Amino acid sequence: MLAPLLGGTEITAINLDGRNRVVVTFRTELTGRVYQLYAGRRWIGVTPTVEHRSVAGVFLPSLWPEPLQLVAVDPADRFTHYGQQLSERPYNRHRVTCEAPADEDFDRIEICRADERDGDVNDDVVIAATKVVPGASTYSLDLPPITRRGHWAHNAWSADNLPAAGNRTEFAAFEIAAAVYPRDLNASSGRRFTVTSGESPGELQFAVSYPP
Repeated sequence: MLAPLLGGTEITAINLDGRNRVVVTFRTELTGRVYQLYAGRRWIGVTPTVEHRSVAGVFLPSLWPEPLQLVAVDPADRFTHYGQQLSERPYNRHRVTCEAPADEDFDRIEICRADERDGDVNDDVVIAATKVVPGASTYSLDLPPITRRGHWAHNAWSADNLPAAGNRTEFAAFEIAAAVYPRDLNASSGRRFTVTSGESPGELQFAVSYPP
């Protein structure tokens, strides 16, 4: 049984077929798999055979912009949904590169984040960590998605391997200014925007607003 794999494929074309149906063409380095299409974390289509290199799906309304992703799966699992294993809004993720001494006293690198934008870092919740490898000095850590735009404070440090949580070095503070896609337009009376007549003949005014 082949485990689901996010990778090894490249989307080469995306075409709309009607108002809400999309056809995705791709190439792949993998063999013996079928390819599921996800809009965000929602399963919307699958290739009928391992030879097909295009897949169609139907969009559904969403509060957020949803990226298209391909997941390569075993043909026996073509109708198994793996959406909960995908990152929520992965385009809001950030990668941090840092340096740590190649010292046997250091066991891992940890990063913590504020619970809210413009807030203080919550040092009790580790959002990303990686083991320190002897002889290595540079490490990259992928952080969980940031869900709201703004300035988010982070702390990073090294920790030793003493029980229970280990001793931490002095932290290095950094901030991420996240430019996050907003949610869909605020609805007014069930509508996504309002239209009113302008002061001049033939002039229309559109009133829209975005959630914070």
